[in-house]
Amino acid sequence: MFKSFSKNLVVGLVVTTALLVTLTVVSFLSVRRSEGSHKWLLHTQLVLRKVNLINISLLKMEEQAKNYVLTGRKEDYQQYVNSTRFVSKDIPYLKNLVADNASQHRRIESLEIYTAQRIQELNKLVDFRKTNPSSPALPLILQANSSDTRSAYEKKIDEFRQAERRLGKIRTDGSNRDSAFSLAVLFSSTVPGFAFIFLLFFFIRKTFKEKENLNRDLLETIGRLQEQDKTLEKIKEFQFLADSLPHIIWTASPEGNTDYFNKFWYDYSGLTRQESISGGSRALIHPDDLAMSLSVREESFRKKVPYQIELRIKNAATGEYKWFLAKAAPYFDNHGNVLRWFGSSIDIDEYKRALDLENKITQYEDFNRIVAHNLRGPAGSIDMMLDLIADTEAEEERAEYFELLKGSSKSLNATLNDLMKVLEIRLSKHVEKEDCELESMIKGVCTMLNGQIATKEAKISLDLDIKVISYPKVYLESIIYNMVSNSLKYSKDNEIPVIQISSKRELNRTVLRFKDNGLGIDLKRHGKNLFKMGKTFHAGYDSKGVGLFMTKTQIETFGGSIEVESAPGEGSQFTVTL
Repeated sequence: MFKSFSKNLVVGLVVTTALLVTLTVVSFLSVRRSEGSHKWLLHTQLVLRKVNLINISLLKMEEQAKNYVLTGRKEDYQQYVNSTRFVSKDIPYLKNLVADNASQHRRIESLEIYTAQRIQELNKLVDFRKTNPSSPALPLILQANSSDTRSAYEKKIDEFRQAERRLGKIRTDGSNRDSAFSLAVLFSSTVPGFAFIFLLFFFIRKTFKEKENLNRDLLETIGRLQEQDKTLEKIKEFQFLADSLPHIIWTASPEGNTDYFNKFWYDYSGLTRQESISGGSRALIHPDDLAMSLSVREESFRKKVPYQIELRIKNAATGEYKWFLAKAAPYFDNHGNVLRWFGSSIDIDEYKRALDLENKITQYEDFNRIVAHNLRGPAGSIDMMLDLIADTEAEEERAEYFELLKGSSKSLNATLNDLMKVLEIRLSKHVEKEDCELESMIKGVCTMLNGQIATKEAKISLDLDIKVISYPKVYLESIIYNMVSNSLKYSKDNEIPVIQISSKRELNRTVLRFKDNGLGIDLKRHGKNLFKMGKTFHAGYDSKGVGLFMTKTQIETFGGSIEVESAPGEGSQFTVTL
């Protein structure tokens, strides 16, 4: 019985040992096979990454070739040469990686052919730029962008990626099946080998988890690569669209630091990318628009709101300033945080010139009508006096007619002098500005009007927040004189004139206000003709209707404006923005 038990035990041990050995061998082979599958997965991942690196390097080569064609700089050419060497080294390395896979090797060889053709095309483009530095660069770049070789290359790249991803999925599934088979073998072991199998199971299970984690990491990596591909495509599409537009396009970081300009900007400004993003664009903005544009831009970035302004930017080719309509708006994420700023500047120079021409035509038409109207009376009187002198023989009558003739001649000269003053104002846009002390200038005007002020016992009060104004002195004095003299002239007979003069700073502009308690003006009746030459609004006063017209002309000549608030019997307030 003991022999039988021993025999059975030996047989059991032998069987158990054989089973354990068999299970161990099978498990070992299964694990090795799983490890082999995982290595292939890593191999596939490495091939994909290398292909993407080659693609990115080729895109850099294209960009560097374009930069060299646009700028002709040696730095761009050297970067292009370095990238060419990098791609030339990576292709043989990639061929070695897939040497044991015939289908992969054929695809790499096909990709190598198209890569070599693309590099050859870019070399031709660069060589053509070196030998023909004055040739226009844009047609060459567009020719390179639309190349059949490039399209075929991008098609081959996409086909290779898809094939590698399919191969990666197949190898992932194979690795999972191998791991599952190892577990099944372990679970089928006998009781005597349970402890050994448990330990082996624990090892296989741990290995399986590691494989799952590696497979998951691989899938995530493939997903990220796919997203990177999509992002690269979107960036290329945006740049192509931006470069195709005849406008200035730019982007900036959430803090407002500009990091991109389209091709139109570089052609128009003549600046390099480094000069543009480091603030060189400010030198091209018209001096009169610079402070305003910077203020609006900074406030917009600070408040995270869009802005729109009109400004003048210098053309590098002609040296002339052109008007642009500049707009910018922030792009927010789902939490209200600014991700980027997008801006554009549209050329509106022709529109502004047309508008200015229309205004000038209207002004000249008004001026022609004024000349015709104001000269018709004196000229007709002179003609009539000459006829009367010719028809009479009495010396007394002739003397009387000569006196009337002198009066008409003086009236004609006065009218011509007024018209000449208007023309001088319109043509004097480049009069030098001076620092005018406002209070002393007002006192000087009051000295000139001392007679009227004393006669009417007028009271003049000042509220001057702005003490000194940079403006042509003769015109500022004329503006103040006309405003004060009108307030004195059109005061009420039974009421002491009260004139209030103030100066403020509003919206980065100097604002003067002249307020009185005089007769006032019916703006409903006379508002449209208030500042026209020869228009008067109160009977019984020695008025020619020239003062307000000349004042408005002087103010607008230097980019200012004048507005009025008034009602009959309630006085007037004139607001002058300089």
